[in-house]
Amino acid sequence: MKLGFSISLWYAGLQARERRAIGVGALVGVLSLVFSVIQPHWQLYRQLSIDVNDRRADLAWLAGQVAEVDRLRSSCSGRPAQSGSERDIVSLLVRRNQVRLIDFSTEQGPLSLRVSAASANDILALLGQLACAEYSLTSVIIERQNDAAGSLNYEATIGLRRVD
Repeated sequence: MKLGFSISLWYAGLQARERRAIGVGALVGVLSLVFSVIQPHWQLYRQLSIDVNDRRADLAWLAGQVAEVDRLRSSCSGRPAQSGSERDIVSLLVRRNQVRLIDFSTEQGPLSLRVSAASANDILALLGQLACAEYSLTSVIIERQNDAAGSLNYEATIGLRRVD
């Protein structure tokens, strides 16, 4: 009680402009405190909103690929395994899918393949053909590229291993 009384007594002894300055200072302090509490939460909310929109876009893309996956799932039933060198088989499948072969390496264990296509679906079709030819995927990275003419291309780096 004594502290509250002494503060009110001190405040009453101030001039009007000093009371206004203290009131404005207190208001600025309260607003700063409110801003410092709300601002991190607001940034987190904005980041989470962006993440949700990205996930929704990914989900929409995946939903659009359902028909392609179903087509790939049933496309190689009853096919005999191809014979020949790995380079010959993979090159044939790349040409069959009208995909451009950038690099093909058989060094250090699994096969490494880099291809380019006008559509990501062409790369998915190639992956299905490779699976039908008894290759197991060890890694797949598909990236969208802009070429000098401004058109979109997709480039994929594929790691393969022959299934025994």
